[in-house]
Amino acid sequence: MSTPLNPSSILQTAFGFWGSKVLLTAVEVGLFTKLADRRLTGTDLGRELHFHSRANPDFFDALVAMKFLDRDGDGWEAKY
Repeated sequence: MSTPLNPSSILQTAFGFWGSKVLLTAVEVGLFTKLADRRLTGTDLGRELHFHSRANPDFFDALVAMKFLDRDGDGWEAKY
């Protein structure tokens, strides 16, 4: 009888890479520099970084979830 396959190590590695890639992308596009001395809405920040509007909430909120950004408020008026 064989041991059932467990993909947890593969998933853990993949998810670890995703988090690293989000942080690396934020650094590469200068996100933290843009926010160094001010707070911007996701729309304004995305515009300054030349992001597609659909990427804004997911990308910025992923950084909030990973505790690399803070967010004040909810929705389109939230500031990072």
